Formats: sequence, C-alpha cells, structure tokens
Amino acid sequence: NAFHSLSTSFRLRGFTSNRENDVLADFSDPTNNVDQDYRRITDTENLFSGYEWSLDYVYKVPEQKGREVAISYKIDGNVQDQDFLISQNDIAGDDVSLARDERSLNDGNNTETTYQVVYTHPVKDGVKIESGAKMVRRNVTSDFSYLEFNVIDEEGTDFLDYDQNVYAAYASGTFKIGKNYGLIAGARYEFTEIAGRFRDDENDPFENDYENILPRITFNRKFGRTTSAKVSYSRRIQRPSLRGIYRFVDRLYNRNVSFGNPELDPELTDQYEFSYNTYVKKVSINVSLFYRRTTDIIESVLTVDDAGVGSTTFQNVGTANSVGTNIFTSATLFKIWTLRGGVNLFTYDATGTIAGERVSNQALLWNGNVNSNIKLPKD
Repeated sequence: NAFHSLSTSFRLRGFTSNRENDVLADFSDPTNNVDQDYRRITDTENLFSGYEWSLDYVYKVPEQKGREVAISYKIDGNVQDQDFLISQNDIAGDDVSLARDERSLNDGNNTETTYQVVYTHPVKDGVKIESGAKMVRRNVTSDFSYLEFNVIDEEGTDFLDYDQNVYAAYASGTFKIGKNYGLIAGARYEFTEIAGRFRDDENDPFENDYENILPRITFNRKFGRTTSAKVSYSRRIQRPSLRGIYRFVDRLYNRNVSFGNPELDPELTDQYEFSYNTYVKKVSINVSLFYRRTTDIIESVLTVDDAGVGSTTFQNVGTANSVGTNIFTSATLFKIWTLRGGVNLFTYDATGTIAGERVSNQALLWNGNVNSNIKLPKD
C-alpha cells in the first residue's frame, strides 16, 4: 500500500571461457652455460557462475512525508573453477629435463551476505538526517592443487578458508542554506575482522582486525539555474580483490608464475575535489580538479629466484599521491543525437619499501571515452 512495500529479486549468471596458448620460449643463462629452446602448450578452462537474492522492505511514516525506514537483505554467491593443462618439450634436442606434463586446478567459492537498515528523517524544510547500520559477512574458499605427471605436488596444493566480516554504522545530514547553498556532511564507522586458515598448515592461521572512520563532506553553490560548483572531501576504503587474496598459483608461463596474498591490508584514500558544472545551449560541461592520497597501496611485486623463475604476488608497498583533472561534456545535436565524452589526466607518485629496499615510481596517466546515442523515430 502507500506506506508499506516489499520487494524481492533473484538472478542467475554464468559464463565459460576457454583459451589455448602455444608458446615458443628461448631461455639463455650464459653464466651457467644454459641455452634452452622449448615449446609450451597450455589449455585453460574457466567456469564462472553465480546467483543473487535480495529482499527489501520500506516503511513510510504516514505522519511525515520523507520519513521512512528501509531494511535490506542480500546474499550473493560466486563460483570460479579453473583448470590449466600444460605440456612442454624441448625443440632444440632431446633434453628430458624440459619435458612437462602439468595440471593446475582451482575451485573457488565466494559467498557474501549483507544486512542493512536505514532511517531517513526530514527535520524541517531543507534539513534531512539519515542514519544506518550494515553488516557484510564474506566467506571465500579456494581449493587448489598442482600435479606433475599426475603426481600431486604438496607445496602447490592446499585449501584456503578465508572470512571477512564488516560491521558499519553511519550518520549523514543534508542542509539547504538559503536559496543557493547546500551542505552534505557525514561519517561512517567500520570495524573489519579477517580470519584465514590453510588445511595443510593448521598451526599457522592468520587474523587481522582494523577499524576505520570514513568522513565525507560536500559544500555546493548554485549560480543561477544551470551552473553550480562544489568542494568536497572524502575518505574511502578499498579492500583487496579476490584475485589479490587467492593463493592459487597461475603457471601459464613456467618462468613467470603469479599468486595472491590473503594477508593484504586495505587501501585508504583521502580525496579533496573541486568541481564546476554548467549547461549552455544543449551542452553540459563538468570540470573537476582533485588531489588524492592513498596509503597501504596494493601493487604487484616481482621477485626472481636463483633458477630464473619470476614470482608475481601482491603487497602493501607504501603511499601514492595523485593530482589530476576530469573533464566531461555532453551535447545534444538535431534533437535525436547525443554525444558524450570525457578525459581523465592525473599524476601517480608512489614511494614505498619492498624487501627492505626503498622504491619509488612516478607517471603521468590519462584515459578517456566517447560514446554516441541516436534516438530513432517511432520509439
């Protein structure tokens, strides 16, 4: 009815990806008088599937317009199964040490359950308060194994059980100041607990707890009906991706393997931004300038052992600073044709420590996009 609503949705998704690689390799190590030519063929099969179910309830208080309570539940499950078949042989002679018959398997599952409640309260005209609480429970498992000539390699075989629980609460206020000014201010508190264990290494489980306060404030000013400007500050948290924490070893190339790191900390980013938006004769223009500082940045790190095998994983390596601009424009032509485009230009200045060595990296980066939309007649 007018004051109660209940909605639910259920989705299924999935796709497969198969890939074959034929690699001719030349490895030379003059110091140890090694010169190898070999062929490596890989056949990769990937299966990705998942489901999502959500349930939402909203109660609108009859006595006051805009005052409401929203309660949400969602469960999201993902399956990622990978199967690598690898064969390798010497093409310069009959060096049996180069012969390989390998198989890498990984059965990964990720289940994420979210509970949330939000309360919105209009205090008076131009003033609105919103508060809420949220809990996200995430479980990731990775059952990975590595076989050579159908014999299991114990070092490359294990089972990871990884839990990440996030408990959060927030409050935010929207304030209209006069006719032309507005303010949005709030903060979110988060407590994260992480626990993981390996089946074959029961004596070495890992745990990590951390808490964060994430403020956000935006001040905006209107200049007439079509022009506005705003300044904002926000702190954001970016937790490691599944690829970043999976310990499954990708052995597509035998001298360059990669794997995740389940003990990664999240990245924290403080961003200061100024933006200006205007609309002139069917053309919308938005320009923003920003400064961004990120701590505990997650980067891929490469090490090479004495046998010349490179291993790539992920680490929290240091701090990155970025200064940049974003320009976006949209134009309507002949009433039926819309052109949109944007460009981002920003610096990357990172410093950190890897294996006890002080490192740094600087770059100027850019990306952009353009798209076009034409509205045809007769709908």
